[in-house]
Amino acid sequence: MADLEVKCSDCEEVFVVTDGEQQFLRETFGETFSAPKRCKACRQKRKAAKGQPREQVQQEPPRPSEVGNTRREGKGRKRQRRDE
Repeated sequence: MADLEVKCSDCEEVFVVTDGEQQFLRETFGETFSAPKRCKACRQKRKAAKGQPREQVQQEPPRPSEVGNTRREGKGRKRQRRDE
């Protein structure tokens, strides 16, 4: 089998998947393997980024008018009747 030239989906550089790599992929994943989408450098960056926590985006708290009625009607203390 011949070497494959593949364009990286992240950096768009062309990289080569050698015959030996294709054979390894075929033995590991079967005949229906697909060629790698990313070059080695981009795979390493992506793998390193997975271990990092995502950036926290600060959002404004919702306005009471957007949330709706937050009071619980009928759930408070009941008034006691005075028998006179």
